[in-house]
Amino acid sequence: MSCPCRRSAGLVLALNKAQEVLLVDRSTRTGLSLPGGSARAGEAPNEAAARCFMMDTGLVIDVWEMLAGDFVYEDTYPEGFNVVFSGGVLTDRQVARIDTSNPQSRISGHQFVAMAELHLHVAPHPLARIRQAWTALQAGKGLPLLVMGEPVG
Repeated sequence: MSCPCRRSAGLVLALNKAQEVLLVDRSTRTGLSLPGGSARAGEAPNEAAARCFMMDTGLVIDVWEMLAGDFVYEDTYPEGFNVVFSGGVLTDRQVARIDTSNPQSRISGHQFVAMAELHLHVAPHPLARIRQAWTALQAGKGLPLLVMGEPVG
């Protein structure tokens, strides 16, 4: 008997200089969410996060520090395990260059939102995920991603 196939996803917690969280508006979901998306077959979660972040925002970043891992039941999302990576603090130049017009990403816009206002823009489950990742980031408790036992980044 084979195991059911579930995908993983890589998401990015990126901030601006005011420590506001970058969120994107996906036409496929209600509310705003972190940039990122599903990993392709054989793709590591950090590679998926970086690829999808680029598709969602037009920015190229290197992601390797894991902030949270979130197992999601099958009846909620097809992605069984979502890994949130630190995208760091974006420079003013990067913020000005964000481009959410890529038709492949199904993103209709973006905004930076203060942690205290996230609950107004994000659904409860993703909100809890973002808060956990934020807490790990602020406490300096990120973990390196390992591929075949070797650290990435």
